[in-house]
Amino acid sequence: RQPYTLSLRLAGAEEPDVESEPNDLSRLATPMDAARAARGRLEGEEVDFFRFAVRGAPQLWRVASRGGGVTSLSILDVRGAVVGSADR
Repeated sequence: RQPYTLSLRLAGAEEPDVESEPNDLSRLATPMDAARAARGRLEGEEVDFFRFAVRGAPQLWRVASRGGGVTSLSILDVRGAVVGSADR
């Protein structure tokens, strides 16, 4: 198992949250709040999905991960199209 932390912040302090399995498909994504950091575990070649809502005027968001096992991050829109990605 490779532990990791994924955080999404607009402003404010991070608070811990936990992924809910299964979340290996986009339709099963764990909900995520901008005020909380999500914590999870990766096993082998596992993929985890998280979802969050962005409302109002366009904003710049920073998505970051800490920990082992996370080799890439992708941001998908509501239709599942990749709108941003990064590799480690």
